[in-house]
Amino acid sequence: MEEGAPSPAGENNDVYAAQQQIIIDVLESHGGAAIGVIQQALKRELTDRQVPSPPPQWIEMVAEEISRDRLYVVANGLVPRDQFSNPSAAHPS
Repeated sequence: MEEGAPSPAGENNDVYAAQQQIIIDVLESHGGAAIGVIQQALKRELTDRQVPSPPPQWIEMVAEEISRDRLYVVANGLVPRDQFSNPSAAHPS
């Protein structure tokens, strides 16, 4: 995200950032696992970190991506550049 550019919806920034970190952590620990296992891990992490639980469809969609060993991005600017295995993905033109 460029400096001075608007960030994701105001008060939700902390929630989005927490969700993104949970996704990264669950991807690292459960990437490629069965969807049901990943859904439980996401729910557990959301509860443990006291992050409001998103709708069930969100959990399912994120779990499907993680089961394919892919990173789900919550909002632009929340993923550290070193999280990408393809350097050009971290530096879009």
